[in-house]
Amino acid sequence: MNNVNPPKEVGLDKLYLHHEKLQSILKMHNDVDFTYPINIELSFTNKCNLQCVYCSDRGLRQRQEKNVKQNKDVLFSLFDDVYQGGTKGIVIEGGGEPCLHPDFDEIVKFARKTGLALGLITNGTQEISNELLSCFEWIRVSLDASTSEEYFKLKKVDCFEKVMENIYTYTKHCDTVGVGFVVTNSNTSDIETLVLRLRENNVSYIQFRPVVDCDALSVHDLDLSGLLHYQTSSFGIMIDGMNENRESGNYGLPCQCHSLTSVVSADGSVYICGRLNIHNWLKPIGNINNQSFRNIWHGAERVHQIEMVRNSEFCKKYCPQCRISKFNKLINELSLMKTKNFI
Repeated sequence: MNNVNPPKEVGLDKLYLHHEKLQSILKMHNDVDFTYPINIELSFTNKCNLQCVYCSDRGLRQRQEKNVKQNKDVLFSLFDDVYQGGTKGIVIEGGGEPCLHPDFDEIVKFARKTGLALGLITNGTQEISNELLSCFEWIRVSLDASTSEEYFKLKKVDCFEKVMENIYTYTKHCDTVGVGFVVTNSNTSDIETLVLRLRENNVSYIQFRPVVDCDALSVHDLDLSGLLHYQTSSFGIMIDGMNENRESGNYGLPCQCHSLTSVVSADGSVYICGRLNIHNWLKPIGNINNQSFRNIWHGAERVHQIEMVRNSEFCKKYCPQCRISKFNKLINELSLMKTKNFI
């Protein structure tokens, strides 16, 4: 094992790279942070070619049209708006599989021309042209299985090796290609072999995190620390999320970090949180099909919902397991420091 750790492409440390946003959140207290989110998490479509038994977007997709998709012209306006507002990047991701959008190539190329950095979260089942792969700063493939048998059991489609071959192709044209791995009680039987295959084929990292919203598949006693032996300076193994992303109730804290990102679902709805929207009573704060993002971000519904999520009792009761919780914990610790003028 190399003693030089690879950079953490996913996790808490990234916040330190966005000093202005961090300072804005720390200064807000009971005011509203109107600075634009660092990135937008954007669903292109609810259409999907897999049937993951633990799909965390299932409830939202059921409340929307099954095959709803974004209008490309609306997205072009969104990209111009958020780039001018200071947003750095767009994460193209689920509800469904984004590569299935009929205008996927055109939308990606337009977004890149605006100057926005692009990331892609995909199930890896689709071939992507070399030209388009080079548009992405990073790609993460949701693999979630260590063998073909596990893959079929959890996703109901037999294409594990096809996805692996696509991952290898992605690495040839995109500098940072990672693998996302949702850990269940039935998908790690040959995890060491998988890790070695990924490392040997120039994958940048594998990120483990616990399954959410699916108690039947949850696992609580799996120790993945032994896999760190296979980490190198160019191949990261991320297991922090197995603990950080397991906490529900936001540590009993108010949510101060909701403005780090913004979530736009496939029907254009903008949500204050991509995890709270598992609740069918959560209203969107707006919709980009009939409002500009700027008007939504500065709108009355967002201000109202900020008051809602700043209530620690609300968060304790309604917040599911969420990756933003660790950022809220950090902000709370920083705000409580009494000797801020010293290192």
